[in-house]
Amino acid sequence: MKPMICAIMLVAACGNDRAEPATSDAGSDDDPLAVSYTPPAGSLDDLHQRIIGKRCSGQPGLCHNGQFEPNMSTPAMTYAYLVGRPGLEKPDRLRIRPGDAGSSLVIDKLRNRGGVATQMPLGAEPLEEADIQALEA
Repeated sequence: MKPMICAIMLVAACGNDRAEPATSDAGSDDDPLAVSYTPPAGSLDDLHQRIIGKRCSGQPGLCHNGQFEPNMSTPAMTYAYLVGRPGLEKPDRLRIRPGDAGSSLVIDKLRNRGGVATQMPLGAEPLEEADIQALEA
């Protein structure tokens, strides 16, 4: 008889303690886990959100979403794989030389200059000039 009383108490304890009735559908309420974040303009988070994620890595199938080196799937990965790291195509050049966009291999790849083998993004329309300038800055 004691197990039956414990089971009834457990079921009763699991009821709705809210003032309004429980519904099976959450409806159109905002996602409580969604994060709304507007990064500072010109920051790596901003550049990743506006340019890099959309054109290079933001979804599976884009080259730098982990399928190919460098991995630029997140701002942190972008920094780790680009800043101060030698290029695969030109190992004597840094992908991004901080403070020196003119000698950064990534900018040469975006602008298709300096004897690079291919322009990035590969097989897609080149970036807008304003986006390249934002990355250079």
